[in-house]
Amino acid sequence: MPKVTISTKITSAREAKKIFRELAKQTTPKASLDELMTELCRFEKKFGMSSIEFYRQFLAGKMGDEHDMMLWAMYYESYISLLQTP
Repeated sequence: MPKVTISTKITSAREAKKIFRELAKQTTPKASLDELMTELCRFEKKFGMSSIEFYRQFLAGKMGDEHDMMLWAMYYESYISLLQTP
């Protein structure tokens, strides 16, 4: 997923939604998938296990709730969700 930093003085939720809608139009599913795969591979190398095995253990409560574990789970869930999108 592309990383975006927005620095603005938005005064309304409507203006914020408009910005995010425009950003979403610029993101392709392939670009998102590539970014997710890069992040998953980084975690797999760092912790020496596949994302599938990590997620199985994460769901079983064996991986803790440290920042890296939560990020890895989020990336994996996003990856699965993107793959299931028609």
